[in-house]
Amino acid sequence: MLYLNGKYKLNSSILSIGANKHNIILLDSSYNIYEFNKDQFIFTKKIFDFKNHHPFSKACAVSMQGYIAIGIPKSNICEVFHLENGNLKHIKTLEWHKADIYNIRFSRDGKFLITGGEDGKVFLFRLPDFNVVNILPPRPDYISNIHFGRVANFIVYSSYDLQNCVFDMEQNKIIGTFKTNSVVEDIVFFDDDKKIFCVCSNGDSGIYNITNKTLDLKHNYDEWLTRAGLSKDDNYAYIGSRKNILSYLDLATHSPKYQVDLELEYGIASMRVVDAKLHIGYSNGYLHIFDLTKFENEMQNAIKNKDYKNAKTISDKNISLKTHKVYIDFMDNTFDELFEKAKMELQKDSSNEAINDVINELEVFFEDDVKKQKFSSFIQNIGIFKEFNNAILNRDYALAYKIAEENNVFKNTSEFEKLEDIYHQIFESAKNILINESQESINKANALLKPFINIASKKDSINSLLRNASKFNQADLLVKNKHFGEFFKLAEHFKEIQHTKTYKKTMILGEQILATINELESEGKYNKALELNEILKQFTPFSTISNNKKDEINLKIEFLELYNKKAYNQIYKSIDKFELLKGSAEYINISNHFNKIFDNAFDCIINNNYEMAYKILQQCFNIPFWKNRLDNIFNISYLNEIEKNINNNEKNINWQLTLESYINMFGKNDELIKICTKNEEVSKILNMIEVKEGEIKYMPSIIL
Repeated sequence: MLYLNGKYKLNSSILSIGANKHNIILLDSSYNIYEFNKDQFIFTKKIFDFKNHHPFSKACAVSMQGYIAIGIPKSNICEVFHLENGNLKHIKTLEWHKADIYNIRFSRDGKFLITGGEDGKVFLFRLPDFNVVNILPPRPDYISNIHFGRVANFIVYSSYDLQNCVFDMEQNKIIGTFKTNSVVEDIVFFDDDKKIFCVCSNGDSGIYNITNKTLDLKHNYDEWLTRAGLSKDDNYAYIGSRKNILSYLDLATHSPKYQVDLELEYGIASMRVVDAKLHIGYSNGYLHIFDLTKFENEMQNAIKNKDYKNAKTISDKNISLKTHKVYIDFMDNTFDELFEKAKMELQKDSSNEAINDVINELEVFFEDDVKKQKFSSFIQNIGIFKEFNNAILNRDYALAYKIAEENNVFKNTSEFEKLEDIYHQIFESAKNILINESQESINKANALLKPFINIASKKDSINSLLRNASKFNQADLLVKNKHFGEFFKLAEHFKEIQHTKTYKKTMILGEQILATINELESEGKYNKALELNEILKQFTPFSTISNNKKDEINLKIEFLELYNKKAYNQIYKSIDKFELLKGSAEYINISNHFNKIFDNAFDCIINNNYEMAYKILQQCFNIPFWKNRLDNIFNISYLNEIEKNINNNEKNINWQLTLESYINMFGKNDELIKICTKNEEVSKILNMIEVKEGEIKYMPSIIL
């Protein structure tokens, strides 16, 4: 897992995440810009009113220096802005492309902006004047992705003809190309810009070596990959997709290592690490912030004390810690020492008890497949492990399972995983055969499953399959006729259906419906979203998501109705109910509206215009939510007014009544006492006044 530090809901898909000197900047697909400081949105503005960008569009970018670049849909225009402390400034309009802009990216060092378009062109602009400084060799197809090297010497750009070009800015030429099986969605440079890691829409990932011009391309995932980034020590890549999973891949072996379930959110549209916090923007408008350093000190102490079990336990609470080189080196060295010790002990005593003790000692390392395989390779030739391995080789699966069920130590070995894989393959084959309800098919299925029929852990599922072969045809018909609720009920009762292609396709359909609902919601088409959500509700695995989505949309409708009526009092009375919507543009607008009121009031107070401050604040009086803030403002206002008049002999001031009025509201505090000491007569009056608890009733002026 990762440690979730914050969660917010914005208007629509979060396309880019950046920062300026002090704050985080977010840009969503509805052209809302947000400036975010820790847990407070301090600025939001909807720049344009065009049709939303695609929820996974790369035609918008935010730099780490406060610059924002937005490609205008269906045009060749890129608008550039700068945001700092709530001050949004238009910088320049770029119009170099001949067709739609598909990709925009800032260099990490803030020196360059690059754009790529439908015209296959790539333009490089210099900051801060945003004058074009280079036009890269064009491609014959749309530009799908662009990325700078760590120090901006290299640029890699990809196109929809599946060709990827590495451009050397110093040499001003393409120094390498590589072709992928599907469109490259994102790229990062690593190993001092000597290598490139890329992720593709079909689930492929690739590592391209710029020096020797070789490509290692693997189908590591069965999902549409969208974004990639690098871990702290650049030894792992973290990968986002259109599903709700964040994956970690070991760059040294180019193999998947860890996965994090990201709750119910689907579709990672943007990711960025700022101040050791991973910010993930989703296609449905959610923002998650994960603390990558949480529990780091505890892990360092465990490593210092050579407590490898505790180090593993701590790292389980924050997977990013597993990617730290110090943790990896510690676990590698500790395993090597303990493994050598274990080998010596097991060669002397290979009893079940001894083997069990060793596995208990080493199992914390088995999250690493390399270590797990290394141990299994050794132990398979010792005692009962050799017997178990021979049973698998001889296809005596009944004996292999019998040994495994009698000896739990096998459950953590790769050999047992192989046995399970064999069973699942045979079970799948039997299911496919039974789609045809002939006696011949039943006989074939029986023959396939016979080696497993007496295995306790498999017996029930096999019998269920053989007795209910017709249920699989029934499941297909239910989906064909769009009776999804009945289909999932059937699949819940006969769980074998959950392993069929029909079930997987239906789940994909559910994901597509959910994506459409999110898009409709982001476009403000709430009724259509709710109608479609009723269909999604039939998809039992999505029922929780559907119910949450219904509540969320209805809540947003209620909120927007109040917002449009400017019923601020009702909104703030139900502030707990609307907690989730605090990241919405409308809520931020309300907050900014009142912040401006308070700022204006303070301006008046500073300029001694107390009655005007009172008039400005009157619109907040009937909103209990603001009471504490109003109390504070009026306390400051009255103290300021008293101080300004403490030695004013021109006014006929009733100090007794003035001070009593103040004290009844705010008490005889140190600030008041300090002010009154500036006038001996007023100070004496103050000393004689008894403190009485009273109600705070705001007045235009405290001076009476």
